[in-house]
Formats: sequence, structure tokens, C-alpha cells
Amino acid sequence: MGGVLGQVSKNEKRHKMHYGVLKDDVSQAIEKKKTRGKELKDSKKSQALAPVPDRIPLPPLSEALREERRKAMRDANKLTLVSQESPPSVCMLTALNAYGGVSCCDVSDDSSMLCIGGSDGSIELTAFDEDQKLKTLRDMEELERIDTDADNISDLLYDYGSAKSEVTLHGHSGPVYSTHFSPDNRLLVTSSLDSTIRLWSLETQKNVVVYRLSRPVWQVQFSNRGYYMCSGGDDNTAALWCTERMHPLRIFADSYGSVNCVDFHPNCNYIVGGSEDRYVRVWDVLTGTCVRTFCGHSAGVSAVKVSPCGRFIISTAGDGAVCVWDVAYQRLAGMETKEFRGAMGSICFSRDGGSFAVSQGGESLSIYSLDNMIAATSNVATNNELCFDPKINMPNFNIFTYPTLQTAVVGLHFTRRNLLLAVGAYNA
Repeated sequence: MGGVLGQVSKNEKRHKMHYGVLKDDVSQAIEKKKTRGKELKDSKKSQALAPVPDRIPLPPLSEALREERRKAMRDANKLTLVSQESPPSVCMLTALNAYGGVSCCDVSDDSSMLCIGGSDGSIELTAFDEDQKLKTLRDMEELERIDTDADNISDLLYDYGSAKSEVTLHGHSGPVYSTHFSPDNRLLVTSSLDSTIRLWSLETQKNVVVYRLSRPVWQVQFSNRGYYMCSGGDDNTAALWCTERMHPLRIFADSYGSVNCVDFHPNCNYIVGGSEDRYVRVWDVLTGTCVRTFCGHSAGVSAVKVSPCGRFIISTAGDGAVCVWDVAYQRLAGMETKEFRGAMGSICFSRDGGSFAVSQGGESLSIYSLDNMIAATSNVATNNELCFDPKINMPNFNIFTYPTLQTAVVGLHFTRRNLLLAVGAYNA
């Protein structure tokens, strides 16, 4: 078991990583509700390990993103914690008459929009709220006649008469493998078998940028600040992009196989990638260095996700295993093995960060407790790595499993109140 080149050498473990996350108002509200007045020692320690705010250039928060954070703050007060005693409610969204099949999906952070990528190259946008349909900007001539001093100028910019509940976007010439909304819900990024990454404006519902590559791109993701994007593709590389340039800012070429999945670290300073060579790697955005390499899967990695605290990485692979990696001690914290072997995977953390949901493309989804895993491993001496044994198939790690009848689960999303949305396609 392990990567194609065997275990990771000690020389590859010498890099320092600032994995901590600076807490914003939303994170602090959730942490306060989770601890219920207890001393936040772990939270303070995590912030101490965070990188300095200006380590990488980040754009200032836009007004749209500030408004989204204000909404998230209001929802945080109504959040329900997920635990073994409090299972989450699950809403299953099934795509019917999906000609050619559903290859990927994504739900916006505020859970107002759903995007489904099809095997025929089309992209279906759906607004969940009938009162908040998919509106577009007015024509240029109408925009020029708007009074810029009006108090309701933001409402005057949009043509509400042409708003629709569903919109289809066309541009890709091959199956769409990845879709992701920007945090402010103004942009959508997609990748495809046609070796392109496309950036779409949701305000005009048109393709605004095409990034052309040499090989298919399996996944593309926005950072939680927008602006930056990361991608993984069939050319054995991961890449860092930004919305203002046509060429990648960084190319990470450490993999010996296709980079099947990527994810941004919550502090935006690192990119995590899972490869067909069975390794999970962490790259530093600033230096381009691979600062962490984990091996333990016996098949290509299909999905990766970083915990909201920034310390743990969850990965799934074609061998059916679900692994929890500890970034701080550079080791495997725990694993659950499964007989099911899926070629695709989806991982989503609950908003409180204590649990996560996993689907491997089959007709079920599972809920795991990261809190239970942390509690079990914290009882082991952590100063000596040789005496630590990963928790394999630990009791109370997989706390819930929800089967479907004939729907393969393609994507997962926790709303801001911890309602779990599962998206799939009906298998007739």
C-alpha cells in the first residue's frame, strides 16, 4: 500500500507549513456555538500557526463578498451541529432526463443556485428560490441611461423581466468534469475533456474567458476569496490561476500521474492535489514547493478536501478507502476501508467542521465524525511518530449511511445551517 514510488522519505518532510486559519466573524460564531463557552485553546493555537495576512497578495473583499459574509453570519446563529446524537437532514436532488448523464455538479455557497455539468458539454443552471431567479444585466444602452446617483442603483442594473429559473450554458465541446461557483456568486468556472477551462459571468450568462491547455482538466476550484483558481489535469500537473490573467501563475509538476482532484486550503496559501500515482500532495502557492506528501492509498486518488481548521485532509480513492491525513504531524491519522470501488468521489465538510460527508459515485452517502477521530488520536502520545498507529476502521468514525434507491450521488453540499444537499442522476 502506498504511492508508486513507495513511502515518503524523511527529506520530503523537512518543509514548514503554516496550516492555521485566521478566524473571521462567521468562524468565531460557529466555534463559540460548538464549544458553548469552553476555553478556545485549540482555536488560539490554530490562529498562531496561520500565515501572516500579506504572505500572498489577496484582493480586498468586494462589497458582494462582504454582503455574503453578513448573510452567513446571520445563518450561523441558526446552525445545527452535526454529531452522532444529532444526524443531519438530507435533501436528495435527482436529475431526470439527463441525456448523456450527469458528470459533475456544484451548489453555490449560499445554496441559492445549482450547476450541473453534462456529458454532452452543456451546463445547466437552476435557481432554487423562485423569487430570486437568474437575472442578467441590462443592455449597454440601458445601462448608460441609469442615474449613477440613485440609491437603488444595484437594482436598476438588472433586467428582472427576463429573469429565468433555469438557464443552459453552451461552450464546451466535451463532457464537463468540474464546475465551481465563486464565493460572491458572480462567476462560474468549469473544466472539460476538451482541454479548456472556461470562466462564465453569471451576470451576463456568457463565457468571458477561455483558458486552453494541452490535456483534459479534471477539476478546477475557486479559493474562498475568489480571484485565485486551482486546477488538476491529465498532463500530470496542478496549476494556479487568477481571473485577471490568461496564463497560470504557478505550475506544480511533482506528480507522476494525472492530478485527478484539487482543493484550496482555507487560508489560500496552499493547494492540495490527489493523483493517479496514489499520492496526496500539498503545494505552497508562494514558493511552488511541495511541502507535504502523503501515501497510503492502493489506487488513484479521486477526491480531496481540507478541513475548515486547515489541519486535516480527507481523501478518497478508487480502492474505496477514506483517509484522514494530519498535516501537522505529516501522517495518516485514520482510515476506513470499503468494498465499494468508485472512479469518482465527492467530499463536503459540515459548516462546524466536526463532520464530513462522502460519496464515491455509488447509490449511497456516508457521514463521518472528524471530532471522534481527533478525540481518539489525541489520547496517543504525539511526540514520537514511531509509536503512533493510524486508526483503521475505528468505531464511531462512520456514524451514518444513507442509501438511495437508484440514484448515483455525484455531489454533496452542506448549507449554512447544516442541511445536507445531495445531487445525483436517476439510473433507470
